[in-house]
Amino acid sequence: MSERPIDVVELRGAGLLLEAGAGEVSVRVLRARREVPVREGLASREQVWGGADPSPGVYRGVFRGLLFETNKTFLLPGAVGGLRALERWYRAHPGLELLLVGHADRSGEDEYNRALSQERAEAVAAFLRDDAAAWLSWFDAARGSKQWGTREDQHMLSLLSDEEGPFYAGAVDGAAGPGTRAALERFQRWSNAARGASLTVDGVSGPNTRAELVPAYMAQDHTTLPAGTQIRAHGCGEWHPEVATADGVSEEQNRRVEVFGFAGGVQPPPQDPCPAGGCAEHAQWCEAIAEEIDLSESAGQDLQLRLDVDPARPEHASDRFRLFASEGSWEQVLGLADDQLAGDQYVDLIFTGVDPGLSYSLEVDPGPQGSPYLVFSQVPFAELATTPGLREPRQASLWYEVDA
Repeated sequence: MSERPIDVVELRGAGLLLEAGAGEVSVRVLRARREVPVREGLASREQVWGGADPSPGVYRGVFRGLLFETNKTFLLPGAVGGLRALERWYRAHPGLELLLVGHADRSGEDEYNRALSQERAEAVAAFLRDDAAAWLSWFDAARGSKQWGTREDQHMLSLLSDEEGPFYAGAVDGAAGPGTRAALERFQRWSNAARGASLTVDGVSGPNTRAELVPAYMAQDHTTLPAGTQIRAHGCGEWHPEVATADGVSEEQNRRVEVFGFAGGVQPPPQDPCPAGGCAEHAQWCEAIAEEIDLSESAGQDLQLRLDVDPARPEHASDRFRLFASEGSWEQVLGLADDQLAGDQYVDLIFTGVDPGLSYSLEVDPGPQGSPYLVFSQVPFAELATTPGLREPRQASLWYEVDA
């Protein structure tokens, strides 16, 4: 039987279960509080969380991967994970003015691609604001990009679901066949029951149905930026590619949106429209980058934690919760707004994109009520994933339940 060293200082309220079999004997610790010293050299709140005044410099996040189909502005379902990452990142860096910069590949004419990239930036901005009216205009109005239709309906229906699963599981082919009509009927019934709509259940994607479908698609958890966030959209066409290609080549990595965050306003401001051949400002924004994050959807797992923090108590009103990998390669910050089970005396959080091969620490910043403190430190993901509940530590030490 292999040995496993542990850093237990004290076990309180523990039970021991002796198990024997196949020539091995093991001991399980039940409902123990494992106590270890709080990590020394804990970074200040300003270093970890940012203060009221964001640090100088430019922040950049990049949505990479298949965000848009060729000649289209519709934000594909695969981008939703990146939008959630952007929302979390912005809450950890409040007060920045955002510049969304759209890009196109080189498969079309220069001016067409510039207009297309502008529309892509506008589509992402509208999603982040929950501006359904802006999205509905792509179904109705003649724009520079291809008009939206059944294909976009299918994309949205493939992400949305009821208790039976996704409304649409067929091929995204733009054909209003039996599978699409059945999916629309299910969505219409669900929308009437769950969202208080009054749609005719006929399997037809008319204006009324789309007026419910688009807001439902936008209502994904944690994809909306806080009210008042300053967002500006700008299109750079094909002139600042992620992947260098010959003219006329379609490359999905170049159909992307960059998010630049500026403290104190966008500097230098973009030229609208972006000049032929590209703008000098883009290089200046990139040269000033102080921090960069990848907003591509993570392939990691979700980790759900319950904290003994009562959201109704005024001393917890400003609490923020930072889960970070022990070697410093990953972190995610959530707040009370991310509580998954509102109305009880606990805070239930779901951290996404967690690498199951790493160990993690959880740090709480109580805002003006006190100094940041650790809940647990350097705990393997596998152990956290099987822990039934986490509790608020005393300031001098930290603990968590090992088993239930």
